[in-house]
Amino acid sequence: MKGSIYNIPNAISLARAFMALPILMCIKSNSSFVFFWVGLAVFSDWLDGHLARKWQLTSDVGLVIDPLADFVVIASIMTYFTRHGIVGPGLWWLMFFRYLSIIIACLYLFINFGVKSRSNFLGKCSVCVFSLYGLSFLFDFNYSIQNSILNAFVFSLILSWIQYYRTYIKVLCQPQCPQQAI
Repeated sequence: MKGSIYNIPNAISLARAFMALPILMCIKSNSSFVFFWVGLAVFSDWLDGHLARKWQLTSDVGLVIDPLADFVVIASIMTYFTRHGIVGPGLWWLMFFRYLSIIIACLYLFINFGVKSRSNFLGKCSVCVFSLYGLSFLFDFNYSIQNSILNAFVFSLILSWIQYYRTYIKVLCQPQCPQQAI
């Protein structure tokens, strides 16, 4: 991994975490500016990794900041939705335990084997589906469409969780766990 931790891709990731505040303010006030903020957050989720790879600025810190920023935004919105009865607390706990178990597994693999874990495609998809779910309230989608989007979010969340653990198990089953990024 090359480069300083103080770089544009890491700054973009960190800025995404702070986007939770204007997103929540827009959701609370039912403002259409939420489209801008959610779109910017989703775009920044792609842009930070793209620039880090393109400019060869990937770092161990960046591998931590990116999913942490995703978690801050999603957990903030999910907490708001849970507190206001939009989603049940079971979904909040599912998301929390998913992130916690992924973080623990990532730390275990890094500390014991030097393996650096990256986000997976399904996890990024679940973020997009969750964004669509949140936006569905501004469009006043009917309940069945909102419920379908919510089910797609839960399904993609669980599938990405399984995909993470399949990758981790594959690494652990190698005769000698090489230092690599997964």
